[in-house]
Amino acid sequence: MSSVLNGNKNYCDLKKEFRKTKQVIYRMNIKEDKKFLDVNISSNALYDELKDKKLKKYIAIDTSSNENEDKNINLENNTCLHLDFNKKIDLNEKFDYICIYHNIDHFNDLDCVFDNAKQHLNKDGKFIIAHESPRKKINKSELKDEELLRICSKKKFKRLNIIDEDYFYFEGMI
Repeated sequence: MSSVLNGNKNYCDLKKEFRKTKQVIYRMNIKEDKKFLDVNISSNALYDELKDKKLKKYIAIDTSSNENEDKNINLENNTCLHLDFNKKIDLNEKFDYICIYHNIDHFNDLDCVFDNAKQHLNKDGKFIIAHESPRKKINKSELKDEELLRICSKKKFKRLNIIDEDYFYFEGMI
């Protein structure tokens, strides 16, 4: 198919991305009545898939540099905050899932990112970093196993899961 959608992506590429998003959501094993923090929302990709999960709460963080940029994100009755996750934040709230999907290469301070995740996770909550591409296609050298394990050890994350197949998936718990 040669029809072009969304800039330079064709229909087949979009279908693959959609399948990978579904795989990431499945791997997260999201339970009903839980709280979800979606960091660096840039599309409705996760939200569209999470709408039917009967979450207690869904909050999106928009980390774009242009606060007035219209992202056309329909969050219905949920919250979208404009914050910088590269800097210390305090939402005065804990979450069962915190996820950075498809945008980890936009974060320049993984130590701070992990600190923010740890501060906002419930006990046994999951911090997920996922990307629709395998690690070798992501422009982020800090995603090497050794570096992730170093940060997790330093921040006292446990039960790590790192998968690098046709998409990248990291999961840590506190």
